Amino acid sequence: MSQQVWAAFTDWQVWALSLVQISITIPGYGITYFLPSIINDFGYSVSISQLLTAPAYAIAAVNALVFSYFSDKTQLRSPFIFAAQSIVLLGYIINISDAPSHVKFFGTYLCIIGAFVSGPGGVSW
Repeated sequence: MSQQVWAAFTDWQVWALSLVQISITIPGYGITYFLPSIINDFGYSVSISQLLTAPAYAIAAVNALVFSYFSDKTQLRSPFIFAAQSIVLLGYIINISDAPSHVKFFGTYLCIIGAFVSGPGGVSW
């Protein structure tokens, strides 16, 4: 048993996939928990802020299906995961910039789309 545990801890693939999983989980949960507050900071009321979170998840669900379909069709996972991670990165870059609030609102959509598209791919990889 200890030999198998040691083999797991010394395998570079375990560490690489751990890094991929962390890069998927942190942005996904971060945007999920704070999205209503972020939208509220754009000047919307609390109830409108809650309502404005729903369309992003609907778009993310459709994109997850599209990415999954093409990932399965091509039998490739990593390009789709990295593309989704790039979308997340772009969304967060927009949100930390000095862009107007409507551009940052678009950035939050990118964060959600990328985070929820890369999640299933990373787990299946």
